[in-house]
Amino acid sequence: MTSPPAPLATIEAADAALTAGLARMLAPRLAPGDTLLLDGPVGAGKTHFARALIRARQGDAAEDVPSPTFTLVQTYLDAGGIELWHADLYRLTDPAELFELGLEDAMPEAITLIEWPGRMGAPPSGALRVALCATDPDLRRITLSGDPARWGWVARLAAAARFVHAPGWAEARVAPLAGDASARSYARLTAPEGTAVLMDDPGGQLPRYLQMTDWLRDRGFAAPAVLAADPAHGFALLEDLGDDLLARVLDRDPKAAEALYDRVTDLIVDLHRHAPPDFVAPLDGAALAGQVGLLAEWYAPAAGAPGAGAEAGAAIAALWDRLAADTPAVVSLRDFHAENLVWRGDGPLGLLDFQDAVATHPAYELASALQDARRDIPPATEARQIDRYLAATGHDPDRFRAAYALMGAARGLRIMGIFARLALRDGKPRYLDLMPRVWAAVAHDLAHPALAPLAEAVAGVPAPTPEVIAALRARTGRAAEAPTTLMLFAAGKGTRMAPLTDHTPKPLIPVAGRALLDHALDLATAAGVARVVVNTHHLGDQIARHLAGRPGIVISDEADLLRETGGGLRHALPRLGPGPVLTMNPDVIWRGPNPLAALRAGWDGDRMEALLMLVPAARTRGRVGAGDFSLDAQGRLRRGGPLVYGGAQIIATDRLAGVAAEVFSLNLLWDAMIAAGGAYGLIHPGDWCDVGRPDCIPLAEAMLAEAMREGRT
Repeated sequence: MTSPPAPLATIEAADAALTAGLARMLAPRLAPGDTLLLDGPVGAGKTHFARALIRARQGDAAEDVPSPTFTLVQTYLDAGGIELWHADLYRLTDPAELFELGLEDAMPEAITLIEWPGRMGAPPSGALRVALCATDPDLRRITLSGDPARWGWVARLAAAARFVHAPGWAEARVAPLAGDASARSYARLTAPEGTAVLMDDPGGQLPRYLQMTDWLRDRGFAAPAVLAADPAHGFALLEDLGDDLLARVLDRDPKAAEALYDRVTDLIVDLHRHAPPDFVAPLDGAALAGQVGLLAEWYAPAAGAPGAGAEAGAAIAALWDRLAADTPAVVSLRDFHAENLVWRGDGPLGLLDFQDAVATHPAYELASALQDARRDIPPATEARQIDRYLAATGHDPDRFRAAYALMGAARGLRIMGIFARLALRDGKPRYLDLMPRVWAAVAHDLAHPALAPLAEAVAGVPAPTPEVIAALRARTGRAAEAPTTLMLFAAGKGTRMAPLTDHTPKPLIPVAGRALLDHALDLATAAGVARVVVNTHHLGDQIARHLAGRPGIVISDEADLLRETGGGLRHALPRLGPGPVLTMNPDVIWRGPNPLAALRAGWDGDRMEALLMLVPAARTRGRVGAGDFSLDAQGRLRRGGPLVYGGAQIIATDRLAGVAAEVFSLNLLWDAMIAAGGAYGLIHPGDWCDVGRPDCIPLAEAMLAEAMREGRT
């Protein structure tokens, strides 16, 4: 039994419609074992809220929902047979009477709504508290409180309820719709006047979606009309195109596939007749090269081949220059396949999920449609549709087919990385079952003679065999178990950076207008780091002032003694806490996949004592000298070789207690871990610049500028 945490969300000036609308929005998200504590004085609207929620759960079979003031408890069954318990404890004289009501026994298996929960004595742990307070005869303040780990999502839900209230949809019934691999979610709203689709896009892409909607509809394409939108908060109310996805039509009538894919190809031809809008980003060779880094970042190490596929990006960029660069770009909706097309009979195919549109080679959209990760498309159908597109557009057949193979392979290799990331980081293993189909399409594309360099670059990447998929499945969600505490080594004197460091500590030296330390903190935030410890020595007061007031950042002061990396890490242990930690040197700039995110994804605490991020020496900037390390076939670290330590790692801290010296380097620990077989490495597929001297700053800034042009960070 614990006291309720801070409020998660508050809705001011909620009228009866918004109060009931919030309940209806909440209803489909509840599950057996969920308890809602409805708090507030007489007349605050507790029963009104409960009645709306219960009727929403019952759907078309909704029955009368009387107040349980006199019976104390009323029970119902929802449309799925789940028990709903509605209790009003106003007349309860002693908490011991709860036993007679059977309420506590029901809670683990039912959805429970309790009015006047204060009469229970200690409230049940894990409940969501809904507090209603009258601010006007017709208006209420509604405050939602609960454990953020369990109920944090209700803040977004409350904002959605406010949004649909304004255009008059608060009384609609809410039914969640299947989402996609993104953070977006969808729900169908059903009201007497019709249906609409609520899009919730917390990722900030709604403005682009609205732009693309206007562009498509202005040219006669069947994108859903926008009924209302709040771009600042990521909500839109859309025309409902229905549930008849092209994928379902194909499943119902496989014999109609040729005719249906004729419609798809004709739509692509029509789309490509229009010049791309100027607000879409280019998807060229450099951008494709950056995206395929996900293969080496997520899939290859999880499949047992760390570092494999790291050169795929360079091969793709070179092939683009040879096979695709001279073809004018066209608009591509990018995620264009049967799950994102709506069958509308004789009308034009409806379009979904187009906010990521790009300007790219014409073959990309065709490869997206015909090399579908979710369904098998016969090779004869694929070949026939390529011929159909060529007949309509007049492209050179041989060059187009080579470019088609390149687009398909680049797209498929990226998808392999995405599916691995969804499983390892996001706990979504269902996409693993699609990997063999994606890999088969990639293998088919790589068989094209023009793609021999790319085939060679990915030759060491394991196929998604049943054994590999089983290993990935066993590690589902493991990235969430990786360390979220980071040690930033900022205590050095910066001697090589003199005279810039005479009056400014090296971590505060600006690169591209921002301090080196801030570039490192950006990576930490993006990688899900929750706590950062920064050690300081030279001009440490400046670093402390720079970081003052930033949440989750703690200073480890080494003004008395510069302890080097090993000693500094041990000195910071009381602030870092137990267990393995991330560490990073802030005097480097990265280009490509986030190194901290990749380390968290690759960490396996059952067999690793350290996991170092490595960069091929030939791909470094600002650094002088040969490499430091190599990797064996299992990804274990060895001294000597072509790989450079990039300044980022995860390391277990157990061995620190066994070092007697106060000043020592982490090399001491690495040597012991290498000897014990517990030190591993990952090869970063991007670029890296050591900002150790003043002349390295222009190199780092040029690298960042290249990344911005290519859409890579």
